[in-house]
Amino acid sequence: MGRERRKKNPTPEEVLKINELIAEMNLAIKLNHNFKGGDMHVVLTYRNEPTHEEAHKAMDWVIREIRSELKKQAVILKGITATEYEDQRIHHHLVISKLDLEVIRQIWKKYGDIVRVAILDDSRDYRALAHYIIKETSKTFRNPDAFSRRRYNCTRSIVTPDSRVVDAEASEICDEPKAEKGYYVEKNSIFKGANPFNGSPYVVYVQVALAAPQPKLKTIRRGTLRKGLQSDYSGWLKKNMPRQLKMDITA
Repeated sequence: MGRERRKKNPTPEEVLKINELIAEMNLAIKLNHNFKGGDMHVVLTYRNEPTHEEAHKAMDWVIREIRSELKKQAVILKGITATEYEDQRIHHHLVISKLDLEVIRQIWKKYGDIVRVAILDDSRDYRALAHYIIKETSKTFRNPDAFSRRRYNCTRSIVTPDSRVVDAEASEICDEPKAEKGYYVEKNSIFKGANPFNGSPYVVYVQVALAAPQPKLKTIRRGTLRKGLQSDYSGWLKKNMPRQLKMDITA
């Protein structure tokens, strides 16, 4: 039998790093599964600096108005929201179902004049956007006076895909990841690390379908394989990252 790994007390930096990676992965899964090309990443900035309570009420009102407008089109609102305010005027990030920009601008005129919008591309691989949102909110959500104790909030219509745990060879952790039949491993998605509590290694990577888009995210730990059938995104298109995050300002 192999020698059992000793438990250790991880450093705050190690815990923070793995928590950030997990948060990014979970948000990316939600984004990839629930959104598609043509949907929107919207940033709303206030005309006058509100209190946190005022901003909460404003955000609730905006979501209700957007839901009402989409309902007129027989579309159910899917939305993920996050708020940032450190070293800058408080602003909201919204990832929402496709809606006419002028409608959003008219809704937001009650509180502000600047609406920044990025249209999601057709890759359905929004890991760069997940990284951006988690990086933004990580600055403040732990603060005692944080706008929210959550990194982000989801509407009830957001679906989290199921995952399952099956046995896997521990050698997969050390070797280069191998794709299953009909898939290839996206090289830019490979991440190898170690559990900060017991030192056990793990590797995370994305498999992309060669034909019909049916991606698989794998998190391999020592002795187990966590396989999640996530969204139908087509892979890590690195060339699209700058375009995905670019904000066109509309006043």
